Parts: sequence; structure tokens; C-alpha cells
Amino acid sequence: MGFKRRKAKENRTVYVAARISERSKHYLDVLSLLHQESYSSIVERGIAAIARERAEAGGSLVLDDVEEIEIEETRYGGEEDNDVNRAPTYKAVEIDKLVHVAEESWSPREWLRHLKMFLISPTLLTEPERIFWSSICRKKNGGTYWTVPSAENLPELTENDRDDYGPHVLKLGIPIPERIEAAWKAWCDRTIEAAARS
Repeated sequence: MGFKRRKAKENRTVYVAARISERSKHYLDVLSLLHQESYSSIVERGIAAIARERAEAGGSLVLDDVEEIEIEETRYGGEEDNDVNRAPTYKAVEIDKLVHVAEESWSPREWLRHLKMFLISPTLLTEPERIFWSSICRKKNGGTYWTVPSAENLPELTENDRDDYGPHVLKLGIPIPERIEAAWKAWCDRTIEAAARS
């Protein structure tokens, strides 16, 4: 199962420097030669594969909810019943509903990535950032940062916007991007200034 391909600005790249062991570098060389791929391509494939694993196995797949479902349990009679089917019975079974934090929180917009992480897995963020996003989300009814979804404004969202915002954000409403982004940048600037002073 692959990650959904985002349509907006998918080809933008960033530079990351990393120190790896000599053995890992050798593996990278071999994979590059075997598959005729760049180092970057192999690293990206590796990261995507790891992200698809459950969090306890080193990935980003975490428990979102536990859902109880009923499944049919058909019982067959014994010889004394001439192998006649009995009426089905049902038993409750709990299944884990999982969410890919890495995939579901992706957006080309930095503020939106952090908002999604707050909504999906708030423990990934620092306490000050959780407080910031909590205040943004609390102002969803006043029109400061959010438009309440309605039959009129929901169709105005493009497919790319719906895909980029995702279900966790759209549950709250339709974000007003310029306002949330401005608040995010101001908060980041204040955080950087406070860190420089200390």
C-alpha cells in the first residue's frame, strides 16, 4: 500500500546532511548500482517504507481509535444434528483503527503540517506549540481563523485543497490560510527571539 501522491508542489526538495556508518554507505552504494537509482531516491524509498510501519516497529503508524465490530460466527451441528447449520451467532471484536502520522500530516505548507500533527498526534509537539494550536482551534467559531463549513462554501474548495487539508482539519472547519499562517509566523518569530534572549 503506497502513500497517496499529493498534487500540490510535490516536486519541491530540501537538502539534508546526515552522517551514516560505513556499512550503511556500502548498502547505499550497492542499492544504487543494483537499481540504477540515485542515493536520494533510495533514501526516500527507505524513509517511506519505514514510515509505513507501526510506531512500535519504528514507523509512523499509530493507533487512532479502537472500534468494536460484530462478526458472524457460524456454528455447525455435530453428527447427532445431522450436520445441519445452526443459526449464526455474533461476537464483538475490537479492531485497531490506525493512522499514518507522516502521511496524514504532510502538506507543502509548514503551518498546515504542524496543525495536522497537533490534531493527529499532539504529543509530537512541544507544550508551547500545543498551547498555540489549541488556541487557534478554539477560535473556530468566531471566524478569526476558520470558516464554518456549509453547503455554499464546501464546494468552493478544490480537490487539491480538500486533499491538502485532510479530514482531521476539515472536521473543525475550513481554515482561513492567510490568517493562520500569519499567526504561525508571528508565534515562530516570538519563539526564536525568546530563545535568543535566554
